[in-house]
Amino acid sequence: MEKKTIYDDTYPLDDRFPVHMNRLWMKKYHGTDEHWHWHDFYEISYICSGTATCFVDGNDYLVHQGDIVVFNAGEIHGWNMQEDVELLVLTFSKDMIVNDPYIDEEILPFFQEWSEGYANIISGRAENTKLICNALFSAWQEWNNHQIGKNTMIKAELLLILACLSRYYSGSREDLETIQKNRRDLMRIDQGLLYLDVHFNENISIQDVASEAGMSPSYFSKLFHRLMGLTFTQYLVQKRIYQANEMLETTDKNVVDIAAECGFNSTANFYRTYRKYYQKAPRQKVSAVGSYDPTAGRG
Repeated sequence: MEKKTIYDDTYPLDDRFPVHMNRLWMKKYHGTDEHWHWHDFYEISYICSGTATCFVDGNDYLVHQGDIVVFNAGEIHGWNMQEDVELLVLTFSKDMIVNDPYIDEEILPFFQEWSEGYANIISGRAENTKLICNALFSAWQEWNNHQIGKNTMIKAELLLILACLSRYYSGSREDLETIQKNRRDLMRIDQGLLYLDVHFNENISIQDVASEAGMSPSYFSKLFHRLMGLTFTQYLVQKRIYQANEMLETTDKNVVDIAAECGFNSTANFYRTYRKYYQKAPRQKVSAVGSYDPTAGRG
């Protein structure tokens, strides 16, 4: 891997309530170097939309909508976006937990001890993911209002998240064989996705991609749907429309040429698909793909 510029992204947290929340949009065409950093607090991020490769201390993981990413304090990490990615980010100091005598002692060991069960990526299909997702969005709603008890509500959601993470990591040790199989499957799906990145605008079939992944079309189709939360056709159309929208925003090419270059077989089909995703006609600038339902995603 080429040498990256790594910077300290530690920002000050409020001493009285050392928690911060943010919603981030990372564009596909942003340089990867911009996203390599570390910080001295903990981070829990939810992938609201998009697909990306997350790099953590020499390892790389493909993440999708619905996944949760956990960073320990001091872990070097970076991002390479396959498409535009939206993150809901919660950062906090360990002082939120370790100084509270009424919190269960087992809440933070997976962070502090770098235990065997600790992992950076939690699949959107995992048992506790929806609970964590809902808690994150509840905390986000509290973060953006000024009602009485705001900090108490946020801390309650944070404790729920950490309790779910503790149970997840504890259970993951007992299911190592399943995890290893899932990782092998993910690596093969990743091969197919990499192939799609290059050939998505061609007359490509699921047979072509399954062959590249070393699977039968039927097994690839079932596994792809289970892991991605979309059928192969849905994912392919989504990838084409995202690329077309990026070209509309960053080039002066006309709509007909862009539709053809992105693999649409007719301009009429492109217009219908674009309106479905963006609720606008092409050439009207947009910043996001509609509203996001936090209960959606891979489950």
